[in-house]
Amino acid sequence: MNSSQPPGGTGERITRRSGSNLALSFICLPKEQRQAMSTFYAFCRTVDDVVDETTQTLSERQEQLSAWREDIRAIYRGNPMQPLAQELAPVVRKYLIPPEPLLEILAGVEMDLTKTRYETFAELEKYCYGVASAVGLVSINIFCCQTRAARDYAIALGMAFQLTNILRDVAYDLQKFGRIYLPLEECRTFGVLEEDLRKTVLTPGVARLFRLQYFRARHYFEKADRLIPESDRPHLSAALLMTGVYRDLLEKLRQNHFEVLRGPVKLTRWEKLKALRRGRARLGQVHEKRRAPSRIAVIGGGFAGSAAAFALARAGHRVELFEAKPQLGGRAHSYRETKTGTTLDNGQHILMGCYHHTLEMIEALGNGDRLEKHDRLDLAFVSSRRGRSVLRSSPLPPPFHLLGGLFGFAELSWTDRWAILNFPTRAKSHPPQAGESTQNWLGRLGQTSGSIRALWEPFCLAALNAPIGSADAGLFWEVTCRALFGTARDAAIYFDRSGLTHLLQPELGIFLEATGGGLHLATPIESFTLDSF
Repeated sequence: MNSSQPPGGTGERITRRSGSNLALSFICLPKEQRQAMSTFYAFCRTVDDVVDETTQTLSERQEQLSAWREDIRAIYRGNPMQPLAQELAPVVRKYLIPPEPLLEILAGVEMDLTKTRYETFAELEKYCYGVASAVGLVSINIFCCQTRAARDYAIALGMAFQLTNILRDVAYDLQKFGRIYLPLEECRTFGVLEEDLRKTVLTPGVARLFRLQYFRARHYFEKADRLIPESDRPHLSAALLMTGVYRDLLEKLRQNHFEVLRGPVKLTRWEKLKALRRGRARLGQVHEKRRAPSRIAVIGGGFAGSAAAFALARAGHRVELFEAKPQLGGRAHSYRETKTGTTLDNGQHILMGCYHHTLEMIEALGNGDRLEKHDRLDLAFVSSRRGRSVLRSSPLPPPFHLLGGLFGFAELSWTDRWAILNFPTRAKSHPPQAGESTQNWLGRLGQTSGSIRALWEPFCLAALNAPIGSADAGLFWEVTCRALFGTARDAAIYFDRSGLTHLLQPELGIFLEATGGGLHLATPIESFTLDSF
């Protein structure tokens, strides 16, 4: 038998008829590799169609898969029977494809014959490995990849592709085949019943469940990107093109607010072409090597630590978040008052618009609607000296928005106002020293006792949840620069309407677990050792 398959064979005909997203990427391959991928894809398509053929009995479909399993083994003996297996045989020999991934593909699709529910993600991961990651393992042989690292890349990318397909096809899979590829334990976590997935309108719980699936798929895309072996990048052009198409599809699902219960959300032909053109333009670019996916420990579950953990997990790392307290939030958390059962914050804390990463995390976790945004500063101050006065900013852009407010703030004397107006200039010429307290630094800058009492101390408590005597001056200066002297967006103030801890829990813990990490509450870290740095 010739080492190259004949053009226009069974494999190419099946691939052309499929209209698959995956087949689009073959256009960038040399002719022999393109024909080889078409034949291999036809095999994948054929065995997948076997299990989805509802006109045949279960035993008939099992017999067909058994015949394919025997034909895969026969390829390595040199005597396959089926025409498509005969076309696949020279591809296997030429590209040194081992039998294991081909048999794993069969095992994966065979799960669809008897398994329609997955209790945990670990169970679903096994299925995804068979129907997607194993496909990638065969593909990298055809692409002539030379490194062992390409294997890890193929596994992660296959997971990303399949998780995107699962989210897109939730309604189709359930209605036509009675299958649910969403982990049941995650459905229960969000209070989602099977009947909720049969509706055409998203319940809040379903929306949160789908958002989690989106972030898990995105995590695997980022993980795959970090695993690309640079020496093999020129061989991975087809995979990289397909990644662009699938990432655009995943983002379209998000932009459509995960409205997939009415039917699959698909890219238009024009959108696919744009993704392919964009991908081809990137193929020749120089790429900065990214850090490989790591297992990272974040110590401290305050808002900053939580935002760091979220960003790292979304970027493809496995993150373990440790917090000594029994709840997230650190020094700014909520608790349940035992007598009345009311949820209270441990102080009146605000979120500033300059907390970009924290606000992005809260929005991404689906809790942005729990925040009340105020574009202009409007804070009351009550004292025994002057009674009630209000610090109210003007519509002018920062930093001029505070000028009118300072002059109208009756709690301040003219000396206090002058000290505050001089604050930015003096702060730049006398920056905070390492470990210096905010109180000491403000004294060095010539801030009056009145300006500290009426403005700086309340601001420090609200923004940093720490008194000026212990708050770090460097952090205070950073927040002040952004919140009071930054952009209008940075100057916005957000009040929490649900309890600070509820902005993070339980969603952050679920997300970390879904991406291979975890949340460890009431777990103080007494010491740690760096093996290497």
